[in-house]
Amino acid sequence: MSDSTHNFFDTLFKAIGILGALIAFFWGIHEFRITKEREFQKDFFVEQIHVMNKVVHVTSTLSAYPDSSAEFRSADLELNRLRIGALNLFSDDEMDSKMGEFFSVYNSYKSPESNVGQDELSRIAHDISAYCNKRIQKLTKL
Repeated sequence: MSDSTHNFFDTLFKAIGILGALIAFFWGIHEFRITKEREFQKDFFVEQIHVMNKVVHVTSTLSAYPDSSAEFRSADLELNRLRIGALNLFSDDEMDSKMGEFFSVYNSYKSPESNVGQDELSRIAHDISAYCNKRIQKLTKL
């Protein structure tokens, strides 16, 4: 083999080695980015599931206990915390609609001259529970 042929193959193998190293480097960066994105999404979904469970618990408690009970008062405070905080981060249009209906009926229920009963609150709480459970099932599949 002549020197020019030898130099050609030597240069070719060096170029292939460098190209392989670059491909491996960028593939590693790509995989790292995807892994970090999945970890972020997982944490987000876990927190979203936690908030959905709180919503179900709070709305169920408010619709099941008498308004003079300690459970009712505690759920009332938690509802206000959810309304101001976490629920705004994780709700979608359907959840906004259902919670808006619940807030409206709930505020009417708390009014002394209201004729809204706990059965109406229970119906809406059941709808919210069914929706949250469907959403939790979707999130756990991801």
